[in-house]
Amino acid sequence: MTGEVIAAADVNPKVARLIGQVGEIIQTDVTITPPDINKFDITGVKAKDGSNIQFKMEKKIKSDPKHFILHISNIKPDTGRYFDKITLVTTSTINPEIGIRVYGIIREK
Repeated sequence: MTGEVIAAADVNPKVARLIGQVGEIIQTDVTITPPDINKFDITGVKAKDGSNIQFKMEKKIKSDPKHFILHISNIKPDTGRYFDKITLVTTSTINPEIGIRVYGIIREK
């Protein structure tokens, strides 16, 4: 059997990397674009741990194609590494959740 595999959404970048020095503003944006055959809305955003990051979802419904921007920023006050996962809850029946991995590397000045 063969067929075309359609992604749940175009997620760019696939992994959020927060890399920088202590005291700097460290942030990144992840763009989520639903495919044409599976239009959905994002109804919730939650982090597995969330102790080292802040995040905010922004809907761009007037753009073509409609997409979402997930703003992620570091709040870890000291050096170290961390890993987390942000889950987007969608209205899609095909894929009701989309996971985005978050990696943080905070170095000394």
